[in-house]
Formats: sequence, C-alpha cells, structure tokens
Amino acid sequence: DMQIHIHSRGQQLGPFTIEQLNQNLRQGLVVADSTLAWYEGCADWIPLQSVPGIAIFSPRSQAPMPPPPPPM
Repeated sequence: DMQIHIHSRGQQLGPFTIEQLNQNLRQGLVVADSTLAWYEGCADWIPLQSVPGIAIFSPRSQAPMPPPPPPM
C-alpha cells in the first residue's frame, strides 16, 4: 500500500495510506487545498488533491442542504 506523508498547518505527519487520508478528509481533520503530500517516487511535495486516489470532499459533494424555512 502506498505510504503518503503530508505537510499540514506547519506540521509534517504520516505516513498514511490513501484510505486513512480519505477518512481524515471526510472528517475535516485534513483540508486538501492547504495540505502538501509526498510519496515514494515524487520529486517534490505536491498538493494533496494531486495524489492519485485522494477523494476531494467539497461541501458541494455532500448531502444537499435542506431548504430554508418559509418566510413568516
């Protein structure tokens, strides 16, 4: 399994598997757009969302918001 190191909020963390990172993204523990990643074969740190297999959880892809209550 691919081992991925990440750099988030000034800290280097890992290694993680793709599954662990996707779970962390789902739970909001890791924010993809401000996190860098490195894995075996990378010449340099790359944006987390560029890692193959990483699912980007944006608010748009979650369950739709309920409609606002009708005006009184």
